[in-house]
Amino acid sequence: MNEEKPIIAERIKLLRKEKGYTQEQLADLLGLNAKSSIANYESGANAPSDEIKAKICELFNCTMDYLMGKSE
Repeated sequence: MNEEKPIIAERIKLLRKEKGYTQEQLADLLGLNAKSSIANYESGANAPSDEIKAKICELFNCTMDYLMGKSE
């Protein structure tokens, strides 16, 4: 695990790639108006809001604990 980057950043990227979504597609699905938002989440530059984290969990059918790195 890369300590420089939060686990949530790694998990968002992993989930997105597993589903074959581009950053732009994921931004659209989450109701974000910029694909740069996803790039920032994945790089660890910004953390998603609680609302966006909940949408990610719903979209990818994962738990908040998984997304936050508290469970596998």
